[in-house]
Amino acid sequence: MKKRILIISYYFEPCQAIGARRWSEFFQLMQKDEEYDVTVLTADWTGRKPRSDRIVCLGGEHLFRPFPSINREWSFWDYVKHPSVFFRSLERGMLTDPWYKETKHWIREHRHESYDMVIASYTPLNSIRLGRYAKKILGAKLVVDMRDMMSLQGQKIRLPIIDGIDRALDRFWLDKSDVILSVGPTICRKASEFYGKKVHLIYNAFLAKALPSATSSLQGCKEITMSYLGTMGHRRNPRGLIDIVSRFRQRHPDIAIKMVFASQDDPHEFIDESLSKAVEIDWLGYIGREEVERLKEQTDLFILLEDTDEKGKENVTGKLFEYMLAQKPIVAYCHPRSDISAILEDTGSGRVVTNVDEFESFLLPLLENGFEADRERILRYSREKQYERLKEVLS
Repeated sequence: MKKRILIISYYFEPCQAIGARRWSEFFQLMQKDEEYDVTVLTADWTGRKPRSDRIVCLGGEHLFRPFPSINREWSFWDYVKHPSVFFRSLERGMLTDPWYKETKHWIREHRHESYDMVIASYTPLNSIRLGRYAKKILGAKLVVDMRDMMSLQGQKIRLPIIDGIDRALDRFWLDKSDVILSVGPTICRKASEFYGKKVHLIYNAFLAKALPSATSSLQGCKEITMSYLGTMGHRRNPRGLIDIVSRFRQRHPDIAIKMVFASQDDPHEFIDESLSKAVEIDWLGYIGREEVERLKEQTDLFILLEDTDEKGKENVTGKLFEYMLAQKPIVAYCHPRSDISAILEDTGSGRVVTNVDEFESFLLPLLENGFEADRERILRYSREKQYERLKEVLS
C-alpha cells in the first residue's frame, strides 16, 4: 500500500525563489515512485504552474519579489524595522496571513482522510504551525524541513533574555516533530544538539536529468564574463571580490574581465569608483527565468557570495547547486572553512578566494589548461541522490 504524504511548502513552482525548487523537484520524483501518494499545499504563485491535480494552491495570487536588501551599515531604525535580526521564532502576519488561514481550513476539511506523514518546509514559520496542526488533526507523523535555522541562525544578534525567549519558542515549534531535516553539515550538528533529536542532512541539489554535457573551457580566453545571480546585502557583499578582481586586472591588464550582476541590488552601492575602473561592472537588475538561462550560457565563471564571517560558515545556499548544474567554474567569496568550501573542493567545481593571490592561482591554470567538470563527483549532489537519502529517512 502506498504511503500518503501531505507536503506543506509555501514556496513551490512557479515561484522563482531558490527555496521553491527543493520540494518542487522532490515532488516530481515522488510522483514517479510507486511507494508514495503525495499532495502538496502551497501558495498560489503567479506564472506557469505544474500540471497536477495533487498540487493545491491557496491564499490568493502571490507575486514573488525578493525582499529589498540593506547595502550599508545598519542604523538604529533598520534594527527597529527588522526585528528578525534579534528574534526569529515569531513573524509578522502570522495570524493574518490568508495562505495560513486557507491552508488550515483545507486541512480541517480533509480531517477524515488518512495520511501517514506530513512534511512542513520552513520558511515561513506558518509552514511549521500548519504542520503541527495537520499532525494533530490527521494523526500523521510530522517531518520538519529546516532549510534555514530559526533561533540558531548564525548571523542572528544574540541579546540576553530576548535570545532565551527566542530559543524557548524555537524548541516549542519543533517539539512535535518526529523527523527533522536540514541542508548543511554544520546546521545539522547545531540543530541535533539544540533539539535533542537527530537531524538528517538532505542537501539542496539539482535534477540529474537537467545536467548537460560539459562544454565549458576557459583555455586561452582573454575576455572573461563572471556572473552573479541573487540578492546582495551588508553581509553578502561583493566589494571584497570586486577589489580582488580589480587587483588581478592590474597584474594582468591583457585579461579583460566583466562582472555581471543579475540582482535587484545595485553593486555600485557597495563600491567606490576606484574599484570599478579596472573591471567592467554590468548591473542587469532583477531578471526573469528566460533571461537567467541566457546569462548562464554567456557566463565563463560564476560568482557565489556569502557571509565571510565565522558565523556564516554554516550557510549552504541553493545557488551553489544551481551553479554546479551549469558545470562551469565557481569563484566563491565567503568564509574559507565554510561548508560551501568543502562542497566545492569535493566536487572540483571551484574555490573560495579571499585575496588576489588565491584568485590568481585559481584562474591562471584555468586559462592555460581549461576547465572540465567532473560529472561523477557533481552527480553525488544531484536531487536523485538526495532523494535516495530522503527515502531512507522517511522509511
